[in-house]
Amino acid sequence: RTAFINVQNEHRRLTIDDIPRKNAELHHFSERVNEMEAAVMNDPQRQQVQRIKDDIRKLEKAHAELTQELDGPTLSVTEQREMLLAKVKSDNAEIAEAEKQLAEMQDGLRKGRAKLAQLKADAGAANDPKAQKQQELFARDNEMS
Repeated sequence: RTAFINVQNEHRRLTIDDIPRKNAELHHFSERVNEMEAAVMNDPQRQQVQRIKDDIRKLEKAHAELTQELDGPTLSVTEQREMLLAKVKSDNAEIAEAEKQLAEMQDGLRKGRAKLAQLKADAGAANDPKAQKQQELFARDNEMS
């Protein structure tokens, strides 16, 4: 019976005293960790280090590519041919994508010009004096600029 009372008293002490205090400490330390993480994230030196690391990765990649190109002559003829063929395919894919974008832009430009011509024709066909006055002002504005 005494052991039970001791355990019960220990339980009360823990639940009433220790747990709320430990929760408050946990909350305090969690806030401090968040503050410190925010300070680290906003640290200009850390940001500079990250930029430098990114630059290093890019330079290492470029170095590997250049090394591969320089090592090309040590490759066998078939390996050189395969490497060049892969590069040509890659370049052709980039060219095709650029040509596709150019064609889309030219098509959009052509549609815009057609719409502009139609609007000018519609404005010219209107017998409304305000529309004619608007067209004259537009023409004068174009002459001035």
